[in-house]
Amino acid sequence: MQISSPANFDFRLLKRLKGKVHDTYGSLNCDPYETVLPDYTLPRLKINKLKDYIKYSHDSGIKFDYVMNHPYLTLNKERMSFLDKLNDIKVDIITLTSPEIISFVKRQYPIKISTSVACNIDSLDKAMIYKELGCNIVCICHSKNYDLEFINLVKSKTGLAIKILVNNICLSGCPYVQEHFEKVDYFEKQIIKCLKIKLNNIDVLKRGGFIHPNDIKKYEDLGVDFLKIGGRTKPSGWIANCVEAYAKRNYNGNCFSLANVHVLENNFSAFIITILLLLPEYFIRIGLLCLYYLSSKKIFNVLSRENKIKPLLRLYTTKDFFYMDDKTLSINTKKKNYLLKQINEILGVD
Repeated sequence: MQISSPANFDFRLLKRLKGKVHDTYGSLNCDPYETVLPDYTLPRLKINKLKDYIKYSHDSGIKFDYVMNHPYLTLNKERMSFLDKLNDIKVDIITLTSPEIISFVKRQYPIKISTSVACNIDSLDKAMIYKELGCNIVCICHSKNYDLEFINLVKSKTGLAIKILVNNICLSGCPYVQEHFEKVDYFEKQIIKCLKIKLNNIDVLKRGGFIHPNDIKKYEDLGVDFLKIGGRTKPSGWIANCVEAYAKRNYNGNCFSLANVHVLENNFSAFIITILLLLPEYFIRIGLLCLYYLSSKKIFNVLSRENKIKPLLRLYTTKDFFYMDDKTLSINTKKKNYLLKQINEILGVD
């Protein structure tokens, strides 16, 4: 089984991943409707730097998977031209959801095609349809991660490479799934709504698809080809540590630290925001805009425009409120009550 790692386009990170991963995956933030992640969460990157990144990856023995997984993508002249560029810079894999674009890529380019977890492949029929369209790799719906019989069925009947997303902390059958795929220029309130459900009923997380590193061997024995680590918005240290844990198939401690959740893993940014929270709201907004201009990270600009800015920042900088190991899942009661207070204030609930 090989590892597919998130790319934050840090060349130094590639050195740490050499010999440990099959590929890294990511996308530019030039088109806000290209990927399911909001563009403000992604690194700012131009096609020329992507070309350099891919060359450096190949020199390190690492392939690159370009993500175009928004479910509403259409094939037009601009996108065809962009796909030509991706082929020219030697992208190895493209992760897609659109049947139209999958068929086009299959006809036009020698690039492997992977389905996205956003395809929600939770039945053999869906998997077979994507095989007929021309996909080489099937990424199983996260809610099916514990259904080993289903994974084995898809593997045996399709003959395709199987990929599983291992570290998302998500709701099984999330009621906000369509909202998650909508593109917005403000902080995603559906994330906060989902978090409220998780805090009030942690049992839903047991069906959410997170796979402990200690359990990877059973998927390897099943014939799963790729494990995909979520975290395209994360800093290099977090990605490297997460890859290391899954590469070793062993981890002791709080696995929540490996989960792809929306908190500030960058300790410096979290420290600055903690300091800003001591100031009046007007100065907090100015401080966030300064961080935006200094770092070029659009997330700070987005946060600066939120109405309920203080509770949102408190929420965004709180970590380790869940504890997970290979046997238990629990929550820190004090932090739970604190987070629920911030969530209710953001959502305007008493």
